[in-house]
Amino acid sequence: MVIPEVKDWKNHRGQAFPVMVQNLTHTEVRIDRGQLLGVIHLLDQISSIMAVTAEEGKMPGTPVDFSLEDSPLSQEWKDSLRTKLQARESVFSKEEMDVGCAKSATHAIRLSNFAPFRERSRRIPPRDIQDVRDILHQMEGAGIITESRSRYASPIVVVRKKNGSVRLCIDYRTLNKRTIPDQYTLPRIEDLLNALSGSQWFSVLDLRSGYYQVPMKVDDQEKTAFICPLGFYQFTRMPQGITGAPATFQRLMEKTVGDMNPRECLVYLDDLIVFGKTPEEHEHRLLKVLDRLEAEGLKLSLDKCKFARSSVTYVGHIVSAQGVATDPAKIEAVVNWPKPDNVGELRSFLGFCGYYRRFVEGYSKIAHELHNLLKGSLSADGSKVLYSRDSFGEKWTSECEQAFLTLKKKLTEAPVLAYADPERPYVLHVDASLEGIGGVLHQSYAEGLRPVAYISRSITGSEKNYPVHKLEFLALKWAIVDKLHDYLYGTEFEVRTDNNPLTYIQTTAKLDATGHRWLAALSNYRFHLRYKPGPKNISADALSRRPGLPPHQEEEE
Repeated sequence: MVIPEVKDWKNHRGQAFPVMVQNLTHTEVRIDRGQLLGVIHLLDQISSIMAVTAEEGKMPGTPVDFSLEDSPLSQEWKDSLRTKLQARESVFSKEEMDVGCAKSATHAIRLSNFAPFRERSRRIPPRDIQDVRDILHQMEGAGIITESRSRYASPIVVVRKKNGSVRLCIDYRTLNKRTIPDQYTLPRIEDLLNALSGSQWFSVLDLRSGYYQVPMKVDDQEKTAFICPLGFYQFTRMPQGITGAPATFQRLMEKTVGDMNPRECLVYLDDLIVFGKTPEEHEHRLLKVLDRLEAEGLKLSLDKCKFARSSVTYVGHIVSAQGVATDPAKIEAVVNWPKPDNVGELRSFLGFCGYYRRFVEGYSKIAHELHNLLKGSLSADGSKVLYSRDSFGEKWTSECEQAFLTLKKKLTEAPVLAYADPERPYVLHVDASLEGIGGVLHQSYAEGLRPVAYISRSITGSEKNYPVHKLEFLALKWAIVDKLHDYLYGTEFEVRTDNNPLTYIQTTAKLDATGHRWLAALSNYRFHLRYKPGPKNISADALSRRPGLPPHQEEEE
């Protein structure tokens, strides 16, 4: 195809001039002599021509590149689908602040206490000031925020991401405490996964800054006001971190796709998946979803979308034609548990397993050989049992190895590992040690707590200098924000920790700059902390002290 462009006819003295021709397919295209490639239209006036640099975006008229390299579709199917996607390129955002605007939804904030509040502005590190100024300018230019004279004021917290860019977080804790929650129920993950049964083709769609595409109710915009050393603003679009936002977003997405949910597509907050049994069925459904999103005024982030795949990750599970499998990231903390080398390491492993023994049929029989390795010898005076600190060596038999592998397998499949059910309360156990941090996400059943996900990692060089209470705080933030967001965001849950001072972080703690950043990130979640002494917090404690924890890349705070 010929790339659309504007030419100054005078500069070419009415003679021939070059044009760009682009082949958007993966097959050879032949151009014959005399073949019509394009049409020239005379413009009466050129008012302005905007130069676009490589950094600012694509050249005007350049089609969006829909990469289908990872799709198992035939080349003919890929070319056909790519053409149809390009015909709908207006539903895809061109850059970060190019967000859509929902036509049929607004977000309202209902307060139980209308008394105004104004919190103090927090200091911005000097190195971040220009970045923050740029972000505020971009958000104001995009119509996401506007200057405010509100009676309310929440502080901002600046977070520098691993790639060096800056992200603004608003500490809405005071506002959230006064907000009446929206009890709109999220779908059950097990029901969602069951709806995918029999499908062989999948596409995953992701909205560009989805919350920013929902307008705020005009009368409630002042409640979102935030203050910083660079100005006083309020949101005209729904910000992240406020109570009720997940419910509003879920309601909007379900309304947008309408009767397609759950027969042809599924929505779980910002996770949208389209599925089908054949390429034809899948393509028809995908294009229909794109048309409905466009009609609602919503825009997608192309770089996060995946089209026509045979396998995708959805709500913490690997979905394919073969069925549904647990996401390896959810169970790797147990799957990769190394073979215990001595009594101490074996005690830690068996203590972890024993926490879930009620769900493992024949647990005592399976673990018998391992428990035999824990037998010690009486001291000379018979007052205590002595345990060897030596390596097991030849004492670790093939029977021990089989028992060890069997227990790990039992812990990472049903009935021990449970499907996440948003109608059941979540209970998160977290713990930290000088070796690492760990956590187990549970849900309550009549027979007790069942695990949904196991997580753990080592601590970095700088983290080893943290005092104990800060390590526990790190474990809390890492577990909730970095690892378990898909489960916990938009729900109310309980966190159990064996560090008693940690229970005061939301009320009276005096935090440093890092602590304020972590707390701001956690303010997006609704949870309450409960102190649970170490001996009763076995599951998370064992994961944080597990030998051979995976290395963790140092992050800039």
